[in-house]
Amino acid sequence: MEPTEVHFQIQAFIELVKNSADSGVEIDKRQTNMFDRFLTEPDFQKKFGQLTRKEIDKLKVSKNVTISQDQEIAFSLFWPRVTWSRADKQFSQPALTGGFVFSDGVAMLTERTDGWKKNQDNFLEYEKETTNDQALLDQLLWFESPTAPISVELYAPYYGCVLPNDHSFPHDFYFYDDGLMYQLPFNGYQEYIEALLANAAVQCWQYFYVPPQELVRKNKGLNYMTTFLRINTQLAEDFHIFEYNPTYTFDRLDIIHEYLQRVVRFLPLAFPTLNFDHQKAYLKELNQLM
Repeated sequence: MEPTEVHFQIQAFIELVKNSADSGVEIDKRQTNMFDRFLTEPDFQKKFGQLTRKEIDKLKVSKNVTISQDQEIAFSLFWPRVTWSRADKQFSQPALTGGFVFSDGVAMLTERTDGWKKNQDNFLEYEKETTNDQALLDQLLWFESPTAPISVELYAPYYGCVLPNDHSFPHDFYFYDDGLMYQLPFNGYQEYIEALLANAAVQCWQYFYVPPQELVRKNKGLNYMTTFLRINTQLAEDFHIFEYNPTYTFDRLDIIHEYLQRVVRFLPLAFPTLNFDHQKAYLKELNQLM
């Protein structure tokens, strides 16, 4: 297995984050150094490629699935881990944060994901309603998130996910956030990662790829939301908690809308060399539905 275009795009983004003077940056140096070796050292590439090829061939037989060249990308993304934050004087917490860690292709076929179970149980308890997403959630596997959903006391309860199927490596993409799931329009792993990078991996960037009408339909009138979107909300003064507090009655849609407004406002300031026309157009369309 040799590095692909998307691997070098990830490397370029890591360098962009490193050089962003006004962003707080944390990069797992040991993991990133391994990623750099994969990109630059032929002997390392050869050894890793041989081991990975054996794993892929074994999975094809044991799981009776096909694995395309695009899907093989998922087997070489577990090295880079990045977080960044954008501060602003009007906020006590960072105005925006972002970053990513990826699952591994082997784990995606051999391990189940339950890191969101507590979060999902709370959603169903407080919202007092059934959701068609529950059966789907039991099947979804995490692929990408700001934090890995394993034994983390304070983790980001939103993930890029994939849906397993009987005949091939998972290739249907979903976004999970605090009890709800949304299907994403990406046709492959490279397309997903390119969208991630185009949004500077800002937390909950996937909302910009959920049809605005669906976003309104699934969230309007709900209150339950624990995540970063509640931090720094202007809907209530000094609201800075991660845990859900039912005494605060905000419409979940309003929280998401305000957060996307914040992203469109501050992300171009944090990453002025990136183009955010898609995000601006999406927000304009969403504004018309509010």
